[in-house]
Amino acid sequence: DEVAWTFNLRGADIPYNPFFKSYAIIHANYETFQPELFVNLPQLNSSVYPPNARVFDYSMFWSRLNQTATDPSNTKVWASAKVSQAILNLIPNDKLLLPLTNSPVQRVKARKNPVERRGMQECQIRDAVARMKHLGWLEKQVNDGRSINETQSAEQLLIYQGEQATFQFPSFRTISASGDRAAVVHYSAEPATARSITKDKVYLLDAGSQYLDCTTDITRTHHFGTPKDLEKRAYTRVLQGVLDLAEAVFPTGTYGRSLDHLARMSLYRDGMTYGHGTGFSWYWSFFLGVHEGPQNVAFGYSASEEALADGMFLSDEPGFYKADDFG
Repeated sequence: DEVAWTFNLRGADIPYNPFFKSYAIIHANYETFQPELFVNLPQLNSSVYPPNARVFDYSMFWSRLNQTATDPSNTKVWASAKVSQAILNLIPNDKLLLPLTNSPVQRVKARKNPVERRGMQECQIRDAVARMKHLGWLEKQVNDGRSINETQSAEQLLIYQGEQATFQFPSFRTISASGDRAAVVHYSAEPATARSITKDKVYLLDAGSQYLDCTTDITRTHHFGTPKDLEKRAYTRVLQGVLDLAEAVFPTGTYGRSLDHLARMSLYRDGMTYGHGTGFSWYWSFFLGVHEGPQNVAFGYSASEEALADGMFLSDEPGFYKADDFG
């Protein structure tokens, strides 16, 4: 995603993501040495060649990296913490900048500019329209006694998503889960085993969209009948956690891990919790990945986590999952 963002290019090599297989070498003295982009040249439209950059075939990256890393005039090489061991092996130990940290590109990309912020706001409205149309449709189907299963619900949502301006494709495989399957984090429904959505079961729908101006991810839990007391209690506690985190006020330099407990306190009061992180830098990117970073809201220490700063966006998603029952 860093290469796509840096050169303002998008592709379709990876499902659900507008990425293309690539590498990049950027020199500190960029006024003298142009950034170098390595892609599958036959797939690159000549009309979108990035300005002020040198473009090479994907296969040439290794030789160019070796040449750059061993050039006596290059005293240090900053490799992103996400690069492979094969790349690190080509960089002399005395030149490799340690410890490996987030790249300058990732740090800049995390703080959204005014255009990105506006796009995020506008496409969230369009995505909400798709979700509300789907909810209205699904509620009517269930109340009318029609048999709609998990995969059919996901397929109908895709239709409504596709009606929205600049929609490209889903940002990940939709999680459509009824009953105890909603307690399985990242459950994946299959047509042959899809369960019907009924009035007496919780239904969880986690879905996202890729738009030209934003990437989204929205999770909602529904019940079309009368939920059980525990279901209502858990739902209320999760909602309280969402609000507590959303209303947090904190000083400059705060890390997301210091805020994670705010989303859990209401759940803790009833002996509840959840096993995943609370908030991630996702669905705020400008037609990029549904997960970004380096900021997040999660318990525990992460060496790659950066302090929260103006222009960063995060999701707010506490939860509760009772095994073999609901989520």
